[in-house]
Amino acid sequence: MKHIIYQGDALERTKEIDGGSLHLTVTSPPYYNAKEYHQEDNNVGNNETYQDYLDKIKILVKILFEKTCVGGIVVWNTSPVIHEGKRFMIPEDSHNIFIEEGFECRDNITWKKPDGAAKLRCGGWCQNGGKPLTWHPNIVDEKIMVYKKPGTRAVGEYDDISKYYNPKPKDLLTNIWMINPETNTHWHDAPFPDELVQRCILLYTFKGDTVFDPFLGSGTTMKVARLLGRNSIGCELSPDYLKLAKEKLGFYQTALFSEEIYEVK
Repeated sequence: MKHIIYQGDALERTKEIDGGSLHLTVTSPPYYNAKEYHQEDNNVGNNETYQDYLDKIKILVKILFEKTCVGGIVVWNTSPVIHEGKRFMIPEDSHNIFIEEGFECRDNITWKKPDGAAKLRCGGWCQNGGKPLTWHPNIVDEKIMVYKKPGTRAVGEYDDISKYYNPKPKDLLTNIWMINPETNTHWHDAPFPDELVQRCILLYTFKGDTVFDPFLGSGTTMKVARLLGRNSIGCELSPDYLKLAKEKLGFYQTALFSEEIYEVK
């Protein structure tokens, strides 16, 4: 298997990937001014206006359509954000962009987190006796939208799902996934849980397929893809996160007779 990291702006470096070569993209784009990511000028999460943010997302989605194979999948994990007192509906606005650029909506999944994982927003309402117009719910979910490039893929090699889930989790049979968030933020401010990525890869790819994450962060998507026998590609703007991703992926521990190939471009 081959694992490649492109260092730099995803909106530019993704253009270098061969057209039609991506079988699955799994990613969570930087939210509009919501997280204190490294604030490089060309960071997708660093914007003057919300429309600037959506314009960047549109550029990326257009590129993803070209780079994704016929019948290939993009898994897009987002959530509404509140910025300066206003709520911005990123999942809905992103959805419109995907449809405009030619993708089909295949599935919509809700990632349900434990109640205790949510940031407390209803404390004031609880303390003031339930005063009307002061209620703000604790947000315990994120959206996982699944898009398909029109067409049909050939069937490839795969393991029986019982190798990974025996018995099958009940929530895996529904579109409400009960997955704990990653609590170890040593690697990244907002890391993907391994379980979320594993489900996406097992449900939407075959062995030997290529999995992509344009916002690699600490490298969870590539790490899980490697463990499941898939090729992987990632883009990362931050040199700090790139270093962590290389460590997590084992770039520095390549075995003498390993069949894995690692590259940084």
